[in-house]
Amino acid sequence: MAAGFSLPTNIPTRGYLTVDKDKMSKSRGTFILVRDYLGKFPADYLRYFLTSVTANNTSDTDFSYKDLADEGE
Repeated sequence: MAAGFSLPTNIPTRGYLTVDKDKMSKSRGTFILVRDYLGKFPADYLRYFLTSVTANNTSDTDFSYKDLADEGE
């Protein structure tokens, strides 16, 4: 404020990313390593998919390998 900038009026936020409807967890095996994904597919596929399934609000987004495969068909 001292520098004359306005305070933000809107801060965009998103919910959590779940995997097959479960919270991400290393111990439960629902954790995704991006390097494992990138060994099989280009990064742009993942970016597009997550952008297309993420809601523009604070609700959680579910990641499913099956949905990702269906999207590519």
